[in-house]
Amino acid sequence: MKTSVGSQWMRCVIAAVVGLGVFFLLGALLTLISPRVGIEGVVARQVAFKGLMIAVAMLAWLAMRRPWGEMGWRRIAWPRGGWKWVLMACLAMAVTAMAMILTRHRHPVLTEFSFLQVVLVIWVLSSVSEEIYVRGWVQSWCQAVEEAGSGVLTPSIVTSALLFASMHVSLMWMGAGVLGGGIIVCATLLVGWACAVLRARTGSLWAPIALHILANMAGVPGGILGVVIYRVVYGELPALK
Repeated sequence: MKTSVGSQWMRCVIAAVVGLGVFFLLGALLTLISPRVGIEGVVARQVAFKGLMIAVAMLAWLAMRRPWGEMGWRRIAWPRGGWKWVLMACLAMAVTAMAMILTRHRHPVLTEFSFLQVVLVIWVLSSVSEEIYVRGWVQSWCQAVEEAGSGVLTPSIVTSALLFASMHVSLMWMGAGVLGGGIIVCATLLVGWACAVLRARTGSLWAPIALHILANMAGVPGGILGVVIYRVVYGELPALK
């Protein structure tokens, strides 16, 4: 479908506003009803929230009556040079983990999790749910009016990256602090950009899902390096909880 650039950007702005609004609405709704339905604890709330994100994205796509393949449920055709985006996303998360430790800031959710819970809830469930929501629903909705191409700053890619980063802004006042939250937002902007480019170039959701998981895993070596540097600089180990 051929449309003007202005129309493409307008569609993307609407998609971003809807996507971000629904995201925060789901969070507020879960906070309101969780005590009444027995959802207690950080882990349970995260699982419920991510499940809601997947359900909303899938139901919204179903309501749009678009082919599931357009949402990204198809095999990966790996693009030439795709490794560059994988490297960028992984480096972004590794540097973020190191920076959070060295600046004495902590992610308010991760501090409540065991390592196994981090693997299952953050690495796997969060990666899958956020990619289905952002790259599967919102970005696919935007891409429907774009011409196929290899650009990395198309309206759908820019919108996808900005939306993903915006979903983490609330961490600034929910425990991570302005600096810590800002570090995370910058990292998620880069990760979101890389995932959006792979979504556009491969036509598949599996590529950004895999990249998202790898990027989250990259926080481990970055965190280890941060602890080592912290020990050398401050003469003690950082408080990680």
